[in-house]
Amino acid sequence: MDPRSHIPFMEFPEDVQFCTLSFLSPSTIAAFARTSKRSLSLCSGDSGNPLWHALCDRRWGSKTLISQWGQGKISFKLLYRTLSVWDSLIGFWRIIPRSSLSSVAFMAALVLFEWGPTFLVGSRVSPSSRNGEYGVVKSPFLLMSLSPTGEAVYFLDKDGKSTRFPSVEEARDWGLTPVNVSFMGASHFLVEEKFLASGHEEDDSGDFIRQRKRRMLRWTWDPQHFLKILNCSPTSSRPLQGLWKGIGADAKLDIYLVTYNESGGISCRRVGDSSVVRALGRSLIVFYTLESSCIAPPFSPEELFRYESRIHHRVLADYSSCPSAANDNSLVVSSILFCYSSFNQLAPDVDEGARENSHLRKKGRIWRYRDGTFGFGFLKDNLIIDLKPFTGKDQFLEPDKH
Repeated sequence: MDPRSHIPFMEFPEDVQFCTLSFLSPSTIAAFARTSKRSLSLCSGDSGNPLWHALCDRRWGSKTLISQWGQGKISFKLLYRTLSVWDSLIGFWRIIPRSSLSSVAFMAALVLFEWGPTFLVGSRVSPSSRNGEYGVVKSPFLLMSLSPTGEAVYFLDKDGKSTRFPSVEEARDWGLTPVNVSFMGASHFLVEEKFLASGHEEDDSGDFIRQRKRRMLRWTWDPQHFLKILNCSPTSSRPLQGLWKGIGADAKLDIYLVTYNESGGISCRRVGDSSVVRALGRSLIVFYTLESSCIAPPFSPEELFRYESRIHHRVLADYSSCPSAANDNSLVVSSILFCYSSFNQLAPDVDEGARENSHLRKKGRIWRYRDGTFGFGFLKDNLIIDLKPFTGKDQFLEPDKH
């Protein structure tokens, strides 16, 4: 093509210019704006500039209704700045256990944030109460949006009944609790109850405040911290990493989080059982390894016996006490790792003294299967708890249908 036939960028139609600029970050756009008066005019910081709509549409147009946030009365510049922060919420989070969790009797230890039409919703994720099944229940607990004036609005729904973002009147009728959300970086946030100033008690919201005071006599929300689960899925170098679900020895479903440390050690934490968190004030460490090295085939007769003599805990339809079927890749062992469970169920770096006392440790095995899944068990038991991956794309059960 003849270089002389090139059309200068500023000669393109304005909608094409905005579409092109929407691929850039605000800082890059600001640098471009300084190159000429025409580019400065195009990228003006005015909130009504169509460029901000293009930026919002590029990032979130396929995920939420950007034109309807704040009832369509807020600027896209404000929307962009808000959603740029809130976007980091999307995905799985876990509550940071406290010594006293009386205010979160309704909470699950695992939370999933997703986009709604004009809001973000954080949902409690917990195992179904039906024994022997892989069903997982999801119910809303935190709703986030913007008011028509551009103010961030947060409501806590302890009953998990919300199907959309409420008006102030609906929030009052539904018994929702106004809260504040404070971000401490991209992977840590705090939720605390919002208390109105006493000077407001005589205004039109007086009834609302009095109702809130009566509810506070029965139930209070202590500030709670949440950490993002950054690595939710396995990788080639960390094949056990992420969220998993499996049927425990009591035939109940549990959700597990497996993480790697810098030295290659692995720890598995139970994150789906809120009753354990409330009772212990911490997430339960199920097992840990001191390193990620493993035993490859051929296995010794002793290791083969340890595996083949055990009962596999799976959903009832897949239950098998004869795991040696060679045509089932989900039961063919590709490698074995040594694991431990300390006497007090804490991670090994929590209590150095206990870790040194080997008689307090429960030895176990992790059996990696050919299909990429794995199971674990302890030498004192005759069980293998087989795990399967758990993602936000799983089909969830409704709270009233489990």
